[in-house]
Amino acid sequence: MWPAEHRFINPETVRCASRLGVAELLRSGVTTLCDMYFYENEVAAVVDELGMRGILANAHFDITNTNRTAPSNLVRGRGPLRWLRKAFALLHLQPRNPG
Repeated sequence: MWPAEHRFINPETVRCASRLGVAELLRSGVTTLCDMYFYENEVAAVVDELGMRGILANAHFDITNTNRTAPSNLVRGRGPLRWLRKAFALLHLQPRNPG
């Protein structure tokens, strides 16, 4: 699984898939989603743009990335902390009124 995700998963693919997924959820009447994957800042942008509510968490694992098979944000060290600082700096809470 990791080699395929390393090859194909990037901010653009996550953004496109999120747009499709959020549109499908909204069309089905869902107003709030929970998501955990990579590049959650891209997911957050889509959720915000399309007016949905979301509980989002970026995936981080304590593994060693010696063979480049896992996305770079999974490696041990300060990467997850840097991501969290960036996410909190961008965080803004907006009320969502479905009507």
